[in-house]
Amino acid sequence: AGSTDWRLPTIDELKTLVQCSKGKNKDDYCNNGSEKPTINRQAFPNTEAVRVWSGSPYADYSGSAWLVGFNFGYSSANRNGSCAVRLVRGGQ
Repeated sequence: AGSTDWRLPTIDELKTLVQCSKGKNKDDYCNNGSEKPTINRQAFPNTEAVRVWSGSPYADYSGSAWLVGFNFGYSSANRNGSCAVRLVRGGQ
């Protein structure tokens, strides 16, 4: 896209994209019946209910990183498996 400052978002940045149409439960997941994917579909019309890597490492396990699952609106840490990426611009 003509820029060279693309990066993975932090976990906090990714979590701001979670939108739970039925609110969140005590475990910080979207409540049952929430629209999926749990993201604003007007702002992100082609987003599927997938897990997305963040650029934030998970300190408790070497080689792990935080991710957000837009299927249930949760965040967790993982070191294996396939996840999508959603890049953000690193600067102005």
